[in-house]
Amino acid sequence: MRPSAFISILIIFLSVCTPLFSNAGSEVTIASNIVLAMGGARTINLNESYIDSVQITVEGNNSITQVWCNGKPKGSIFSGPRSSLKTTTILIQENTTHIELRNTSGSVVRVQLVRVLGLQAAEPMVRPSFNRFASANSLLVHRAGMMLQSLHELKPQTNYANLGAYLLPMRKAAAELYSVASANAEPNSRVRVAMIELLTRIYDAQAFLNSSLETDTAFDDAVEIITMRETLSAMLN
Repeated sequence: MRPSAFISILIIFLSVCTPLFSNAGSEVTIASNIVLAMGGARTINLNESYIDSVQITVEGNNSITQVWCNGKPKGSIFSGPRSSLKTTTILIQENTTHIELRNTSGSVVRVQLVRVLGLQAAEPMVRPSFNRFASANSLLVHRAGMMLQSLHELKPQTNYANLGAYLLPMRKAAAELYSVASANAEPNSRVRVAMIELLTRIYDAQAFLNSSLETDTAFDDAVEIITMRETLSAMLN
């Protein structure tokens, strides 16, 4: 047998037989093809590991799938109408032995794929990020940028009253968070203040967002803003 062929077989064998955390800092698929009825939940067990984030692809119809870790909600995935496919990355940054998925609203949800990003052994307690978000601030910059784009898309569909009461305050707060998080490598008091301000503005616009979810042309943009709300809530807890 050629050395290259032997090495390939060895890599396949180790990926199946060794514990998950043996490949520190890796990206690992931990589940696929999970079906969750309305109100249903599924726990995905792991060897005790540090997880930077999870990337989840779900298919549902106006559904909300929550991701929980260590008894805390970490974020939500919103699937649009007509059984749309949605992939979302949710920040974890904790040692854990399991991830829980909950279908809290809408139709039956099919979880196509669950991938763990930045997986490493629970010890030592060093927490580098191995995924495309170099830090929590990088995730905030990404999300704030996506939200600003969604607000831009919503503007032509919004009347003058809602523009002044909801869209402009959210845009100002999102721009502030984007700027502050971009200028600081790690979270600090200024970043936290900007996060709280944006979260407050999103909650102020809840009635507007609820009505936007009932409109096909505004649905995806409203979902993006609600995803930011869930991201901020999880990071501030």
